[in-house]
Amino acid sequence: MRSSVWRTHRWQYRVTLSQHVAAWDALADNLEALRRAPDDARTCNNLAWLWATSPRPEYRDPARAVEYARRACDRTGNNEPGYLDTLAVALAAAGQFAEAAEVQRRAVELAPEAE
Repeated sequence: MRSSVWRTHRWQYRVTLSQHVAAWDALADNLEALRRAPDDARTCNNLAWLWATSPRPEYRDPARAVEYARRACDRTGNNEPGYLDTLAVALAAAGQFAEAAEVQRRAVELAPEAE
């Protein structure tokens, strides 16, 4: 019995560690991409998503997520549904629910029918 409990805890530790490493790697890679191309909308969007939704609390930064999601949207004329979706998620993470709902409605309106 003890052996199976130990294996379960070891497995949970490995999953937690891999999530930590994956989140850190994604954040580090996108920060480097931003350094190389500071005006890239996709990179801004990726960073915003990571800061808004990271499973690791220490990587979450809703205010920064909103800032970078707005940058991505501004660079695409507020016409990219995926970037608007990220902005809505970031706004919700920052507790700005009314604006998040409004932005999400716009994202849905712009999304192709197949999505």
